[in-house]
Amino acid sequence: MGGNPGSPMWRQSPVERFIAILCAPSGVFTKWLQHILKIGVYELRGGEIISWRGWRPEVRLEARTIVAWRVHAEMGFDIVAIELEDGSILNWIDKYNDLINVLRKIASDRELPWTFA
Repeated sequence: MGGNPGSPMWRQSPVERFIAILCAPSGVFTKWLQHILKIGVYELRGGEIISWRGWRPEVRLEARTIVAWRVHAEMGFDIVAIELEDGSILNWIDKYNDLINVLRKIASDRELPWTFA
């Protein structure tokens, strides 16, 4: 195994190392918990896309107002740019691909080619 045996990580037991990796900000458990708590989650309800920030919806967007949308690929998450009828553009971070899946379900004909951010 690589790494520095003198580092704090190596002084931990294998179980402690596993828990530390699992609970790291980018860890599986942390991502699962954030998804369950609806942190950064998007849902389709009726004709609205709901952006959740915890147990309360932060933004409600009527799907019919979407003119076009595009995915900007990043390392570990995507930025989705959504152009609305009024000319404004929303840039939403999509960690779990919830938003992309919703948009492909209701507005696939308005998807523009994706780009790297």
